Amino acid sequence: MATKLVPIASPGLHFSDDEGLREKDAPMSGVEAVTSEFQGANKNLPLQAYMHYADIQRDYERVDDMDGLYAAQQEQITADPHSNLSLVKLDAQRSLRIAKAYSVFFLITTDILGPSNAPYAVAQMGWAPGIVLYVLFGIFAAFGGWLLNRCYCKVDSNNYPIRTFSDLAGRTVAPWFKFPFAILQFIQMILNCGVLLLGTAQAVSQMQIVTKGTDGLCFTVDILIWGLLCMIVGQIKSLGRFAHIANSAVWMNIAICIITMVGVAVGGPYYGIFKQYGMGAPYFQDNSWIPLPIQHHAVAPGSISDKIGGMNNMVFAWGGATIFCEVMAEMRRPMDFWKGMICAQSLIMIVYLFYGLFVYGYNGQFSYVTANQGIGSTGLQNAGNVLNIITGLIAAVLYGNVGIKVFYQGFMVPYFRFPNLMTRKGTFAWGGFVVLYWSIAYILGTAIPSISALVGIIGAFCIFNFSYTFPFLFAFCLLCRQDAGLTDRFDPLTLTVEKADSYLNVSRWKRALGHGGFKRFAVKLSLLLLCLASLATCGLCSYSAIEGAIESYQTNLAQPFTCTSPVG
Repeated sequence: MATKLVPIASPGLHFSDDEGLREKDAPMSGVEAVTSEFQGANKNLPLQAYMHYADIQRDYERVDDMDGLYAAQQEQITADPHSNLSLVKLDAQRSLRIAKAYSVFFLITTDILGPSNAPYAVAQMGWAPGIVLYVLFGIFAAFGGWLLNRCYCKVDSNNYPIRTFSDLAGRTVAPWFKFPFAILQFIQMILNCGVLLLGTAQAVSQMQIVTKGTDGLCFTVDILIWGLLCMIVGQIKSLGRFAHIANSAVWMNIAICIITMVGVAVGGPYYGIFKQYGMGAPYFQDNSWIPLPIQHHAVAPGSISDKIGGMNNMVFAWGGATIFCEVMAEMRRPMDFWKGMICAQSLIMIVYLFYGLFVYGYNGQFSYVTANQGIGSTGLQNAGNVLNIITGLIAAVLYGNVGIKVFYQGFMVPYFRFPNLMTRKGTFAWGGFVVLYWSIAYILGTAIPSISALVGIIGAFCIFNFSYTFPFLFAFCLLCRQDAGLTDRFDPLTLTVEKADSYLNVSRWKRALGHGGFKRFAVKLSLLLLCLASLATCGLCSYSAIEGAIESYQTNLAQPFTCTSPVG
């Protein structure tokens, strides 16, 4: 299985383990570091306070005066009791924020690139809707990324930095809003791990079947072996020295793409893997395993559920929004993020479309969700599977490490007083969470033994919302909150706000929605409608994903917690 079905955030983006970036007197991850006045209280400041410090920082960044910025913030340490800064933290932020726009391009393409499921998405929809929807999804994903960048620059600063998607949700919508977002991101991570376990086990099983004629192990045991291995390797807390190995995964994925394109051109489809979908169209003749001829369609036949299932797979190409905040947190000038992001999204769209159309052009409806496992050449198929196993383990370790740290550092330490990971007790707690995390991932991967069904669930419930629904929601809420607070009195010395009215009053809602004239109202209305449209599409995709999972239980040769392999 190609591991880049889902975006893998670079290890450097998450809770750096380097001593030079480690905060000594305030936490550098999860809940914001706070001054002694707020220490332990996890106090949420008013929106105007976050924007106050963000405006100061952006003014210096616009003229590229970083020395002036850090000099001003050094003065804040002594002059401003609410600055939430120390010399150590300021030096850490300065060391962290060094990336430029071209670095964004490489980070996003490295983390997202791996169009394994693109041919399957095109096959589910046909030439015309496949091309049109890939382009439209790309345009709106780029627009969503630009909106996230705008929102980020409005509320981020060295004083109160934003490091995760959930942090941005808490700033733009409401402080409590960060919790459901963090939970959703954690769910996506653990589902990703389930997909990786399932895909890696499927690669091992397929290699045995095409070489020996049978899977020597029970398929559930195949998944269990990789789950146990991830439990062992996952005990490593630091990913600092893992970065070079992780970055090599992108070259392996490129090699898998080349192998797949050569394989479909010289070997045709591998029909055995499609037996999991049962007899009959679109793969086999009725009541037999005789394959139908390869077919291509301008608009593919099939149910609406099938076509929406193709959409669920398409959104994986634009799943990078989940790491955008982490990328912006490492930028010298976060306002330049959109430049690298647009270039990266354009390249991703071209690569995904070319690869998807190329493989579909040869294999037609026999384009599998992990494309390299659907090629008929045994040698090339085995070569691709070997690379899949290597990249699968790399991706699994990254997802597990990042997912557990997001949950443990962001919630268990600040809110439930769990021990810090740097302590002895924290090490034991980490080990327990790793075992629990991978146990859940194993159950998910074994309970839904169809990659296409599990991928559809992740795309519908998680990635679609992170890439489309939430950026529009954040931008709408931030605009409304800004305008609603125009008559409030903000004191930058005490960071307090004296509100002119509340949301129980019609006057505040009139400012929130109507201030700024028709043009600004039209922008707000457009953002709200786009958010609602994205939410409605999410509902359709979720329905299709659930229907696909139900159908996979009815037709798949492999059933939950059984020994039969889905690769035939």
